Amino acid sequence: MLRTALTVLVVVTGAVVTRAMTSGRPQGRERVLTAAPTPSVERPNPTASTGPTVTPASPTTPSPTTAAPTSTSSVSLAYAHAGVVVVGVGPDENHMGAAPSRLYLSTDSAHWRDVTPPQVVKDGQATFPFFETADFISPTAGWVTTFDLWNYAVGVYRTTDGGRSWEAEQSLRHGIHAGSGVQLQFTTATDGVEATFDPESNAPVILNRTTDGGAHWAPVSTRPLPTASPFVFSDATVGFDGDDGFVPLFGIYRTFDGGRTWSPFAPTSVPSTLAGQNVAYSLPVFFGHEGVMAALFSPSPLQLGGAGTLALFRTDDGGRSWRLATTRDVVRPHAPDGITQDPAVAIASPTTWWVTNPSPATVAGAPTLSVTSDAGAHWTSATGDLPTAGGVSLLPSSATDAWAVARTGGVDHLFVTHDGGQHWTVATPGR
Repeated sequence: MLRTALTVLVVVTGAVVTRAMTSGRPQGRERVLTAAPTPSVERPNPTASTGPTVTPASPTTPSPTTAAPTSTSSVSLAYAHAGVVVVGVGPDENHMGAAPSRLYLSTDSAHWRDVTPPQVVKDGQATFPFFETADFISPTAGWVTTFDLWNYAVGVYRTTDGGRSWEAEQSLRHGIHAGSGVQLQFTTATDGVEATFDPESNAPVILNRTTDGGAHWAPVSTRPLPTASPFVFSDATVGFDGDDGFVPLFGIYRTFDGGRTWSPFAPTSVPSTLAGQNVAYSLPVFFGHEGVMAALFSPSPLQLGGAGTLALFRTDDGGRSWRLATTRDVVRPHAPDGITQDPAVAIASPTTWWVTNPSPATVAGAPTLSVTSDAGAHWTSATGDLPTAGGVSLLPSSATDAWAVARTGGVDHLFVTHDGGQHWTVATPGR
């Protein structure tokens, strides 16, 4: 698997799934599927060249729709939040950059539009960028990024009309080492933050902010992010930073001043029965000022597996205060390689949550999916027929509908369910 303690079913919500980053620091609402391979060509020295600069320009319309993805097409980006699903599809990982990738958008989970921004061949090597991240604040307003394996360039595109036209915002860069990538998050049409991660460079991770929709950026502070890990903001002032997905390395930090200063954070409404236990948190997911955060408690060290308790907390004030919503007993079996398989949580709305629990008999078996639509008061369960052997990322949009990216035959495919996870079918955007 990709991270040392990552569950067989990786769950994301309001989320991006990208294969551009590898196992170190997934971005905010993101989880990693696979590492991007290194092309067998000589690259320009990234320290000797700043790469192409993307100058803001007049909005441009997407290219004409091309043929639908072939059987060797692979999903590089899957995003679901704010009433929109965005999927980036391109060549499989053995041929990345050999052909253009396409971007598809759906607002009803049934019909797709090709909304691919303009792309060009880079540096005379005939390599094409692929889609890496996305962030939407509504079905019409959003941003996507592309990454070019040849020159490490990150392109940022903005749409205000649901992908019918795009404006090139800026050009960034990151490496291809484990944990490299860019995170971009907007809380309004004008206010957003971004940071670039490249652990091998040993450079501090500086948070940058825009107040004009991404046309201009400036550092929030000279102080780096406290954990150099993913972050999430509920508004321009309140945000969280820390290891995501129940990896207890640095804990969670919170800011009340837009990222200028940070302090350690933990909910105070922990049941007395869990006080003193080992605990790891997952970054919260926000829907305006409403949000949900999950915590995993265990009487034994988290890396040893065994029984545990999953606690879910809610906020109505953007993360300034939290209250316990529910708890669930979970199992945490060991994979054959000794890695603990933790449960995972996907948040579809402030009250609709999907929880996966690995099979206690064998981690190769399908995990149990539990779904609630009333903040944990009632749950329904499903085992389903979704392939899990190659790793799965889940993005639910309601108590019955969810998208998943599952790896089969070395290719990341998009699946969809409309019955709460009981049955899954392959979804092919563009067809």
